[in-house]
This record gives sequence, C-alpha cells and structure tokens, in this order.
Amino acid sequence: MANSDASRADDWAAPGPEPTVDDVAPPTLSPPSGPPTAPLTYRSWHPGIIPLRPQGFGDFLSVPLKAMRYNRAVVIGGPLIFTLAAMVLASTALWALLTDPSLALLSPVPLLEGIEPRTVGLGIVAAVALLAADVLSSA
Repeated sequence: MANSDASRADDWAAPGPEPTVDDVAPPTLSPPSGPPTAPLTYRSWHPGIIPLRPQGFGDFLSVPLKAMRYNRAVVIGGPLIFTLAAMVLASTALWALLTDPSLALLSPVPLLEGIEPRTVGLGIVAAVALLAADVLSSA
C-alpha cells in the first residue's frame, strides 16, 4: 500500500522550471516535406473493381457496370470503333458481291465466269474483321 502512495505522489510532483526565451530555439525554415497530396476521393481508397474478399453471385453481376462507370472510353468507345470499322468492311464486301459482273446478281443475264478474286478477298477480310470485332468487344 505504501508503494502505491509513493507512485501517486510522484505523479503530482511539481513541474520543472519553465523555459526562458534563451532556451527556446528559433524556428528554422525548411522545405515542405514531400509533394503535395491530392484530396481523397472515392477512387483513391477504392481497391478496384473486384474486391479481395469472398464473392457472391451478385458481386460478379455488378462488375461490368462498375467497369463501364470508371472506364467509359475503353469499355464503350473501343468496341464501338472496332464494330464500326468491321461493319464498313462488311458493307464493302457485300457491295462487291452484289456488283460482281461475273455473278450477275443484279443483272438478268449471268456470265457464269466465276467469282472475281477481289470479291473473295473482301469477303474473307470482312469475315475476319467481324470476328475480331466480336472477340475484342466481348473481351
């Protein structure tokens, strides 16, 4: 019991002498530490589209919507450009097929000489472009 009374007395001891003006060092000007930081936003603390925790089925359903929310240009713009380019190639291939004189699809008298290599080439390029646009758009 005497021990606890002694520790209480030490806690209430008088403070040391107060510092004088001569004891306090003048403030020094130093460069700011580190680059200025940007204010915190939702994106700055958000871990990513898929959080690292056990996932439910609803979490996976919301991932494409989160991706569109944060990366509109990549998720919508890129596939749109790929699809438009593929559709222009497909339209050109269809125009070449319909106007091929050897097939005579638009004229009453067919020549039956065989299809032109240009039409076959455009058809293959258009099919590859449509397939690539579909793969890149759904990826």
